[in-house]
Amino acid sequence: MLGDWNDRIEEGPDTNVFGPLLDAGARVEFLTAEAAQTGAYSYVPFRSLIDHIAVTEEALEDLRDPELEVLPLEQTWGGGDYVGEVTDHRPVRARFETAVGY
Repeated sequence: MLGDWNDRIEEGPDTNVFGPLLDAGARVEFLTAEAAQTGAYSYVPFRSLIDHIAVTEEALEDLRDPELEVLPLEQTWGGGDYVGEVTDHRPVRARFETAVGY
């Protein structure tokens, strides 16, 4: 699952949108968790990481070396005001190989 979740992983339990997912017993890992701890951000105006990629634990068994990257496109945008004209979010990308050949 991926997208603009509009919340930080480290948000408190009273306001965290991830609580119902995790409380329901979902076995997921947020590939963005480590990036959040290192200060990476996807939402440019507030420098917070609110765009996430979550993968089930079962899927992780078939994925090799997942890599996550937050792309700072606003730093290389040559067409004007990136935040005002394109988006106020940075793309979040995950790359991995599958253990299962398709």
